[in-house]
Amino acid sequence: MENHKNNRIQTPIGELFATISEKGIERLDFNQIHKLESFSLIENEIFSNLKKQLSEYFSGQRKAFHLPIHLKGTEFQLRVWNQLMEIPYGKTISYKMQSLELQNHKAIRAIATANAKNPIMVIVPCHRVIGSDGRLSGYAGGIQAKEWLLNLEQNQTRLF
Repeated sequence: MENHKNNRIQTPIGELFATISEKGIERLDFNQIHKLESFSLIENEIFSNLKKQLSEYFSGQRKAFHLPIHLKGTEFQLRVWNQLMEIPYGKTISYKMQSLELQNHKAIRAIATANAKNPIMVIVPCHRVIGSDGRLSGYAGGIQAKEWLLNLEQNQTRLF
């Protein structure tokens, strides 16, 4: 069995929980279940880099993450999550646009469901997907966190 460690990271949008294995970051989310698990706080290179890069991102100094991630999911979920990482910093797309980019225009609901199951929040930027009408919809960290992330990125994009 792989060695996994859970770590808490304080951010401006709430406490994130990271699960890290030898292969990389497997989870980064707001999931409350991590609070119920017993875990040991570790400091390793991946976790140190994660904290540093998140701090830089939240302070507006970082637009791209360079961290090892280990996504686990179905083939469809992996396609959706990998496509999320192609959305440029400070930009948004609709679920419909995402379905067209994935060449599966009838799968809007399935894509939205896959986005909702994104295990690595912020780094795999599901917050950049919005409704076709421009409204913010669904985010595991809450709509306020999604709005905060989008405002951060859009404000930083305007500065450069």
